[in-house]
Amino acid sequence: ALLATPPAAGEPAQPRPLPAPLPGGPVLRLRGVVAGWERPCLRGLDLDLAPGEVVAVRGPSGSGKSTLAAVVQRFLDPVGGRVLLDGVPAGELLGDDVRRVVGRVGDDEHVFATSLRENLRLAAPDADDDALRAVLHRVRLDAWCAALPAGLDSALGDGGAPLSGGERRRLAMARALLSNVRVLVLDEPSEGLDEATGAALVADLLDARGTTAVLLLAHRGEGVERAGRVLDLVDGRLRAGAVRAPR
Repeated sequence: ALLATPPAAGEPAQPRPLPAPLPGGPVLRLRGVVAGWERPCLRGLDLDLAPGEVVAVRGPSGSGKSTLAAVVQRFLDPVGGRVLLDGVPAGELLGDDVRRVVGRVGDDEHVFATSLRENLRLAAPDADDDALRAVLHRVRLDAWCAALPAGLDSALGDGGAPLSGGERRRLAMARALLSNVRVLVLDEPSEGLDEATGAALVADLLDARGTTAVLLLAHRGEGVERAGRVLDLVDGRLRAGAVRAPR
């Protein structure tokens, strides 16, 4: 039954190379997107994301935020509408190529049973220790790394040093920064954390991003006030939303 099930995202027979950044245009553009896993939960969704912009998309669990993340990372093909990456239809690009430039940090980040160095170098195999320490500083994990028994050589994952939920997400952010993504999807990054910890985490992730465009998906309020635009996902479409002042 699994072998007979078509993949959620197909690969093009003649894939195009990744496009160069589009001068003056959005890095990501969705028009009339209809998508879902069993039935569509996105119904005619439009979205533009410019280089360096932070756009927050709010909605309750089940509204389609994770489906939107899957669409922009090419884990799920829409059944209607268009998704353009730097002006090129995403369906004409290999999924792995899209995910080289569209990264994600969520609440389910995996830590592999190997050293901190190798966990980071999954994103950039040629990165030297100076680059690894610099990115750990950007995501505020430098003091944590210094406190580990063997620094970058310390084992993580099963049998290694434990990580909190926030530390896992910071590690995932470090991987995304090392791979030089153009778009970063922050998918419920504060989920499972208390409000103060979640707010600090999201603020640090946004501060660390540099000029990367960010799509912040959230049903909680942490970080929403830092977005240039706030949109509400309602009935499968995006609507302009009001921003409440942070407490």
